[in-house]
Amino acid sequence: VEIERSSAQARLPPRFLRSIPLADTGDMGAAWCRGSIICTPRETNPSHEDARLSATRIRLAAYDQEHLLDFVSMLNHHELSAFLTELNEIDLDVLETEMKKLFMKKKEEKVMPFPLDDIGDYRSASPEVKARWKSTTLKAIGRGEVAVVLVAGGQGSRLGFDKPKGMYDIGLPSGKALFQLQAEKIQKLRLLASRDSKTPADLPWYIMTSDATHEDTVAFFKKSPEAEKHRGGLPAEDIRCFRQGMMYCINKEGKKVMLAGTGKLARSPNGNGGIYAAMRDKGILKDMRDRGVKYLHVYCVDNALAKIADPYFLGYCIETKADAGNKVLQKHDPDERVGVMCVRNGMPAIYEYSEISDKNKYMREKNGGLTFGLASICIHYFTTDFLFRMCSDRDGKKLNGGIMPYHIARKKIPTIDAKGKVFKPKENNGIKLEMFIFDAFNYAKNMKCFIVDRFGEFSPVKNPPGIGKLAAPDVARADVNRYHLSLLSKAGLSLLKAVSEKLDIAESNFKPSLLAQTAVKSVKAGVPMLVYVHGEKINRDGVMESWCPDCRVASKILFEELKEREAKGKGYILITLPVARAGYKGNASHMYRTNPDMKIEGVPTLFLWTTKGPIAQRTLGEAGCQSPEKVKNFLDYSYAISARNVEIPAKLSYDGEGLESAVADSLKLADPLAQWCSPGVQ
Repeated sequence: VEIERSSAQARLPPRFLRSIPLADTGDMGAAWCRGSIICTPRETNPSHEDARLSATRIRLAAYDQEHLLDFVSMLNHHELSAFLTELNEIDLDVLETEMKKLFMKKKEEKVMPFPLDDIGDYRSASPEVKARWKSTTLKAIGRGEVAVVLVAGGQGSRLGFDKPKGMYDIGLPSGKALFQLQAEKIQKLRLLASRDSKTPADLPWYIMTSDATHEDTVAFFKKSPEAEKHRGGLPAEDIRCFRQGMMYCINKEGKKVMLAGTGKLARSPNGNGGIYAAMRDKGILKDMRDRGVKYLHVYCVDNALAKIADPYFLGYCIETKADAGNKVLQKHDPDERVGVMCVRNGMPAIYEYSEISDKNKYMREKNGGLTFGLASICIHYFTTDFLFRMCSDRDGKKLNGGIMPYHIARKKIPTIDAKGKVFKPKENNGIKLEMFIFDAFNYAKNMKCFIVDRFGEFSPVKNPPGIGKLAAPDVARADVNRYHLSLLSKAGLSLLKAVSEKLDIAESNFKPSLLAQTAVKSVKAGVPMLVYVHGEKINRDGVMESWCPDCRVASKILFEELKEREAKGKGYILITLPVARAGYKGNASHMYRTNPDMKIEGVPTLFLWTTKGPIAQRTLGEAGCQSPEKVKNFLDYSYAISARNVEIPAKLSYDGEGLESAVADSLKLADPLAQWCSPGVQ
């Protein structure tokens, strides 16, 4: 803008001028006019802003972060002022120190298995011991000494859902979201504890959100028209939401802070380990102490089978005077991508999947179990005394209050290009700094683990629905149905027996359409469909057995596994396709070799078949079929993704005993219970 030279103009750099059409000026007082444009000073002291910018530039240059000011000429006054404030909040000295630590070569660590003496096992505990654990917890709830803490900062982006993950409906008949199902479980525990203590029990629920989920979460429980229903009977004052902290994003070299816009730093939630500093800084720990809370149950929102404040887990930890506890499962196999409990450099810790050496990953005990096999599922116990001790201001100069170390997560981080335009990268371009909730175990003086069965305990909801996807809503829905059907059966309700069917199809009778038709049937029955190609049986010295030695080994393994599962009420459909040696050996054009869905390379071969054909990446070939561990894992996977539509009987008979026990054990019985019962049954 061309302005007549004056003393006023000399004091006003271009960024402190604004251009306004003459027609819009109105009565603006003195202004320099030229054509259709006027220029007026901004409502601030330009000398002061210049000084702030200069000081900030000098400070950033000292840490090689001057690039953060590359686009300030594109900002208006208010944007610049806010951006300078944001920049001056960064403790660059500490950030530089922390980044150097993360990229330093780690010292050799001594890693040992978690000690057996500190492990409680629900699976082998006697009924008397379980009853004692349960009673201990219910009494503590009755005294107001227990609270529940939920980690719920994640959005449902991977699920194709733009709200908090806790608001997601996995497709149960009631249409209830994960949040509401969990609220009802907490309410059930309150009622059970109140019944035993003869007085109303309090069980407060603290929910850690993020900037992305906070407002929606608060509205779900307290502001929406259905908020009361969403709370599942819990008092509004017993649900308190608090935000986790944010952390700066760093470029992939680990040197420079990234920009999310021309005047905005790139930030991301600081990980589930940010819960401790957030609880301290948001007054949550103080609120707990004021309420008289002594014991906490902490869990993540996306486990559809989470047993909230599990009375057995908490009871074990309370009785053993643990200050921290971790609920664990036995790993499926050495390659399952989960962290495991261990002792690292003399302290309890989680051995991350990305850290564990091949030697330790495959190491086994004399009984055949994995040495490092206690899989962590992010369900924890802490005492408030422990958290107060851990969260005390150890070093106020540290980025996270001196509580947890940071870990590197390489991600695709939206940022700006050389022209200041925002873009989303297709490859990992930066680093998010995250804290892990389990790093608190390092500070524990009395750490315990509690082993449970996977069935009925763990079914995460992370991936979108679809055949072949684990940790998906349809898998979680099937897991919930299966578990609650088992509770009803245990309580004395007569249920439909699992469908098990075996079809042997000779080569001369084989039609691809038979497989497609049977796959539809398996989906409706909620059972996996297996297709097993093997060498046909022949008379060998008076014994009918396969001409293929590998098939003889594989068949024994497969049928023993299926028999064991059938005994537990797990059905299946098995189609066996025997091949004759004469027509198969050396015949590259055999129909099972050339069929576009099968293309077998040898016998035996085992497929998991769906309505869209086999899941190729899960097919077991000759070697895999002869491995008991691989066959077991194959079947575990098959059941996990195949049982989606459990057929429910129209009517159920009930012997009148045991149901209350089952309700108490599950904390809240099956979601679609009303649909499963005869008319009039309460």
